[in-house]
Amino acid sequence: FKNLYEANTADEYDNYFGQLVGYFIPPVTGDYVFLMSSDDHGETYLSTDADPANKKKIAEESGWSNRRIWLSDGVNDNTGSRGSEGAWVNRSDQYGGTEWPDGNTIHLIAGNRYYLEVLFKEGGGGDNGGATYKLASAADPANGTPSALTGNVVGTYVDPRTLPPLITQRPVGKHFAKGETVSLSVVAESASPVTYQWYQNKRAIAGATSSTLTIANADVKAVGDYYVDVTSKNGTVSSFPDDDVRLLMNGAFVIELEDFNYGSGQTVAAASTMPLAPNLYQGKDGIPGIDFRLANQSTTDAAANGNSLRNGWINSGTTVDFPTTSADLLGNVDVTGNDGDRDRGDFTIASNYKVGWNGSGEWYNYTRNFPAGNYNVLLGTSADGRAVDLFNDTLELVTGDPTKVNAATTVIGSLVGNGTGAWSSNDLLPYRNSDGSFAQVALGTGSTLRVRNSGSNDHDLDYLLLYPVGTITVPTLSYSTVGGVTTITYTGTLQSLDTLNSTPWTDVQGAVSPYQIPASTVQKYFRSRD
Repeated sequence: FKNLYEANTADEYDNYFGQLVGYFIPPVTGDYVFLMSSDDHGETYLSTDADPANKKKIAEESGWSNRRIWLSDGVNDNTGSRGSEGAWVNRSDQYGGTEWPDGNTIHLIAGNRYYLEVLFKEGGGGDNGGATYKLASAADPANGTPSALTGNVVGTYVDPRTLPPLITQRPVGKHFAKGETVSLSVVAESASPVTYQWYQNKRAIAGATSSTLTIANADVKAVGDYYVDVTSKNGTVSSFPDDDVRLLMNGAFVIELEDFNYGSGQTVAAASTMPLAPNLYQGKDGIPGIDFRLANQSTTDAAANGNSLRNGWINSGTTVDFPTTSADLLGNVDVTGNDGDRDRGDFTIASNYKVGWNGSGEWYNYTRNFPAGNYNVLLGTSADGRAVDLFNDTLELVTGDPTKVNAATTVIGSLVGNGTGAWSSNDLLPYRNSDGSFAQVALGTGSTLRVRNSGSNDHDLDYLLLYPVGTITVPTLSYSTVGGVTTITYTGTLQSLDTLNSTPWTDVQGAVSPYQIPASTVQKYFRSRD
């Protein structure tokens, strides 16, 4: 935007049309005179108020004039500085064709905005267009002087009908309890009709096309970062960033991903207690191939996962320190200052690290004492940019011995993530089954999870949120034999089998705890199931 009512300062183009628009804001109340100069023909309009619809023509350049020739020299031979008759039609106080309601007297009020427009057209040769002003009682401006229409006496005019929407109230993130109704809203201004599209974790939400997004009976599927696009015929505006528009459900079991196992499958007991304390694994060394795997077991690897939090790794009994280079090159980058990455729902963790530059094929083991149950699991992760389907991860349950090399695992679920916008700008992504549903994993005391980069692109790992989706009721069974009679006390359903690995287990019909085994029974094996 120019802060001067002059189109240019040199002869630049041929065969074009120019327009200067804005507001004149009188510094004092009084009578004003406007003068114009243009090459070729030009016209000046002033509105009786701020509305362009009320503009009136108050002056014109009927032929041409050189740049900043505000005053006529009377020349009428097309060779001087003004190529028309010597009439002073280029000034509002002498223009005979004025459309101003009060004729050639233009009385304006200090501080009000008046729409001001200069039009000019150029054929060939020199080109310019501009206007200036003075109080009627002041001396005329000298030819060649810059326009006085600058600084605080002018304002920018923008036609709101040409602008994209303007968001005046962004959505706000919140915590919620399972089952609540959760709403996010946006307020936008636009001179044209608008449409809305909401996104969760950078992916469009089907049917979410109003100014308010309402989620009834919200559960783990609602967890994530949100933004909304507001679109008119003039463009689209988004409510970025989205880290501060996060829906976070209470009740998560949290694993900080820098807190992977150490010393061949060892874990810290306090890491299974919520609210989670910070820095529980500080200085504890993991064993490559058992507790974690790097694509390159080198201290120069950017994914070496450690600064002051983790000392390094052990090679044949010798501790190999991680490099103490700048934080950006370390595996566990301190992101404590990013409050959005410290909020875990029920608590805010005091300090936060992330596993940086997690490369293809790399993984980390996490042994915890979970309250027995089934869990949905979400990964807090980040990657620069917004590329679609940028990275892939799998969540695995370690079914083998987590203290040994090459422990067997079972894949629980996987995820595909878009770029999250920036490093440390986490999205909360759920692990899913192949059909797109949320994966579930049954966990209990001493369960070990493995987080693996199963794709080809790097990304940062920050934390896991595990939400219980139902409690596993572990059945109980005990027995006693008195006087040759065996009595089974149990919970759940009692089942029996006559020989192992033969026919399937069958329910014992009519059994109620405590159950006495009849002497005539052929069944030799009993169990209880939930």
